[in-house]
Amino acid sequence: MATKGTVVVVIGIVAVCLVAVGVVIGYMVRSGPAPGLAYLAAISPPDEAMSAKMMSEMNRENIRVNLRLLAAEPHMSGTPQAAVQAEHLRSSYVLQGFDWAKLKSYRVLLSYPETDRTRPNRIEIVRNGGQVLYTSQKQEPPLDASEDFTDVLPPFNAYSAAGEPTGELIYANYGSFDDFDYLTKTLSLSVVGKIIIIRYGKLSRTNKVHYAEKAGAAGVILYSDPADCAPEGTDPQHVYPNTWFMPPEGVQRGTVLRVTGDPLTPGYPATEGAYRLPEDKAPGLPSIPVHPIGYKDAYELLSRMGGPAIAKPEWQGALNISYRVWDRSATWKVKMFVTTTNKLSLVHDVVAAIRGSVEPDRYVILGNHYDSWTFGAVDPSSGTATVLEIARVLGKMVKEGWRPRRTILVCNWGAKEYGLVGSTEWVEEVWKTLHDRAVAYVNLDAALMGNFSLQGQAFPSLHNILYEATKKVPQPEETRISDESKTVYDQWVRAFPQDVNAKPSETVPEVDLLSPLGDYAPFAYVAGVPAINLMYVFNKNNVSMSSYPLYHTAYDNINLVSKHMDPTFKHHEATGRVALEIVRHLAEAIVLPFNIQHYAELLHKFMRTFKNGTDVMLNGQGIFLDNLDSAIGNFTERSKAFSQHALAVNIKDVLAVRRINDQLMKVERAFLHPAGIPGRPLHKHLLFAPNKLNTHSSCVFPGLLDLLFDLHLLVGEEQQLRLAAVHTHLSVLAHAVNSAADLLREHADVM
Repeated sequence: MATKGTVVVVIGIVAVCLVAVGVVIGYMVRSGPAPGLAYLAAISPPDEAMSAKMMSEMNRENIRVNLRLLAAEPHMSGTPQAAVQAEHLRSSYVLQGFDWAKLKSYRVLLSYPETDRTRPNRIEIVRNGGQVLYTSQKQEPPLDASEDFTDVLPPFNAYSAAGEPTGELIYANYGSFDDFDYLTKTLSLSVVGKIIIIRYGKLSRTNKVHYAEKAGAAGVILYSDPADCAPEGTDPQHVYPNTWFMPPEGVQRGTVLRVTGDPLTPGYPATEGAYRLPEDKAPGLPSIPVHPIGYKDAYELLSRMGGPAIAKPEWQGALNISYRVWDRSATWKVKMFVTTTNKLSLVHDVVAAIRGSVEPDRYVILGNHYDSWTFGAVDPSSGTATVLEIARVLGKMVKEGWRPRRTILVCNWGAKEYGLVGSTEWVEEVWKTLHDRAVAYVNLDAALMGNFSLQGQAFPSLHNILYEATKKVPQPEETRISDESKTVYDQWVRAFPQDVNAKPSETVPEVDLLSPLGDYAPFAYVAGVPAINLMYVFNKNNVSMSSYPLYHTAYDNINLVSKHMDPTFKHHEATGRVALEIVRHLAEAIVLPFNIQHYAELLHKFMRTFKNGTDVMLNGQGIFLDNLDSAIGNFTERSKAFSQHALAVNIKDVLAVRRINDQLMKVERAFLHPAGIPGRPLHKHLLFAPNKLNTHSSCVFPGLLDLLFDLHLLVGEEQQLRLAAVHTHLSVLAHAVNSAADLLREHADVM
């Protein structure tokens, strides 16, 4: 029988336990929002006043200051300067109020020219007896009193093979598949063992080199022709430093790697413990020497060529010469000296986050690369400087009490110039997380490559959000092409209308396919994350240039931007405001603002265009597109029903909202195929991918285009195997489109 003392002790113990439980409950209540508050946050519409507040906070003078710092010295990836810049970006995000900012590093294969000034990469013209007649310039000279090129590495093409080939010179125009076809088939000219000179433009330098390599060339010289970079003439008053056009001494650097990401770890991240292929087994590395020159040196080479002039007008450049293909009686040859070497180097990505208040596991990503071949004031630092200002605005809003519904990630990528290396490695490492959690990716490779109009590239589901954002941002007054060009949208629809014959009020701006050149590519084509790329561009209606004239030269410096391209920095600010509004909208909207119905409409349009170009040939081979047509029709009907359902959803039903948003996110992933497109296993997206013949551009139904390209040339068993591959891929493609339609079904309607 318990004594009185024992009872007292038991009661005391119980009392202590109850107090402890109360303390724990109290702590739990205080340490996290009550369920009622969390629910209210989930159903509360975003504060639309934040849109105007954020955009008005953007300050172009801050962008100017950022750019002067970022472009003060060269910062090629893998160098100490690039590492310093990465740490500057990381620490800036911490100071601006982000929840965290980290460096993510990868050890990858990069490429550099010989730093021994006595052994520079160069081109020589040598008499057949061995006498040197001419040597190309080894470095670009400063042309403005403020320029100091001491730390600028000499021009080179990254991943070129080293070597000293000597051979006869052949001019191959832009070096396209058709250009080499003309040389080898129409002219019956062998390029085996020859040195091929090719002008930049029209297609990727990687394709140019690859076609020359396949044809048996001993080496490739790339040059910028005045027709593509100095359209107003080459006299001093018409070129840099007096204008933004290429001077005779300017040389465009660039990679000639045919794959994206680290070539030693294809398809998986280049982390410290990763297996690396031997370099001679790595995909995409050229086997011949490649070297770039300016048009001053190109003149010396091409003007010496004798023989008949080229009759084809599209082969004519703007040098004051008669363009010729080959001088069969030449008493001289060209010798290349290329000492470029590859080495493992450490590159750094910067990733910073503002945690979402309601859906912290959903990521809206803003990205830009920070590495440059030289000073990179335009590419990429105009974009990096603008991203820093966007981040400052976001951080200030957080400090004042605002939080986005979804998490915002701001990323700066390393080694983009080498072949999207930093972004590709990161996507490969976090692919599964992105597949489940990434909402969209917004890219600012550069804020501008001109000051005429904004140009947008995007996946179809994001066209509308891009239009809506540009309607909110004023167009800089000094470049308005009409009194009606009040907003960025107004200028854009007049500069690049979808229907050139319609009034601006009756059409919309043309949104281009995402090119394969930016860091959005691994997100879009590998992870299936909807993406947007933004920048101001020059008037492409009047000037035929592939990029801004001083692209990848030592003259891409602060003088170029502040004197010629955007002295007021209003175009930087306008691009930044558009990007900021898109990020805010994606991070704040209760229902994601994806337009799946528009996606279906564009698929119909793409299908019509594809059939118009291939129907006769396909039908002649017994290939019919009925199943793919039916799948697109199915996707269209499902998208209409789903869009109506999404508009009518009760936002107080948080599970219904989450379900709809998950469906919207997953639609793009339905177009991925684990095995990739035929012959290109690392490109997973079946609807969009780089054009195999020109990896500077993208195409629709890339797998079909690849398989059909040379089908008419095949015979016998080889043709039958290719036809079987076409039929197989058509089935895979139709299944993917039907799968996307199935994702849009009601949750209970699974079959």
